[in-house]
Amino acid sequence: SGCPTSATAPRMMNRDSHFKQSGGRLNIRRKDDQHHAIRRLRDIFHTLVNMNTWKLVVLASAFVIFSWLVFAVFFRMVSWQCGLKANTFLKAFYLAIETVETIGYGVPDSYFEGCYSGVFILGAAALWASFMNAISIAVIYTRVSRPQSRASSVCFSEKAIISEIR
Repeated sequence: SGCPTSATAPRMMNRDSHFKQSGGRLNIRRKDDQHHAIRRLRDIFHTLVNMNTWKLVVLASAFVIFSWLVFAVFFRMVSWQCGLKANTFLKAFYLAIETVETIGYGVPDSYFEGCYSGVFILGAAALWASFMNAISIAVIYTRVSRPQSRASSVCFSEKAIISEIR
């Protein structure tokens, strides 16, 4: 009838799982792709979702530790001005962990002696923590709810059975 048969054209979905079923992988290969890294950075969310689990855990942990270090530097800079008594970097680091992870405070004055820069850093740390939590939950939820496992449980056959149900 002039229509190409599926035997001559390559399949878009690999059928390399049990019973010639799909494993959820596309049969697409890019050749001479010089813009691969740029394309992945433009869609960072899906890059994270499709990343290997251990790489994602290491990346997320490194990102959280880096944010602790950044806020420790900020708290150390305003320590004397705001009465935080974080006279060493280690104390400022403890304060940054307490702030970002919202596990409590060990400062003499929880109002930072009315210091505006301390309030700004405290607010920035709280907003940053909320942002990190939102991204983490979105990536984890998307990874858990991916339909690949459901797609690989649907079986296709070369033969059909038709019956009337009354």
